[in-house]
Amino acid sequence: MDDGSIKNKGLHLNTYGFSDEDVELLLKTLQIKFLLKCSIHKHKSGNRIYIWEESMESLRINLLEYTHKDMLYKIGISF
Repeated sequence: MDDGSIKNKGLHLNTYGFSDEDVELLLKTLQIKFLLKCSIHKHKSGNRIYIWEESMESLRINLLEYTHKDMLYKIGISF
């Protein structure tokens, strides 16, 4: 839950430790299974996935019950 951060109004998933093929597979899974609008961003540390602002509400709804309360800020929820 800790390898990501809010960027602008979307979310970066820091997938630097994965192969390009695995990052592409995760991207396709997020797009097809969860209907998220996302893309791969090149970074000096490697590739990472960016989930667009348009998909953040859907992401929050799908992750809320599985996210530890101390990590909710990572998906833009604060109490």
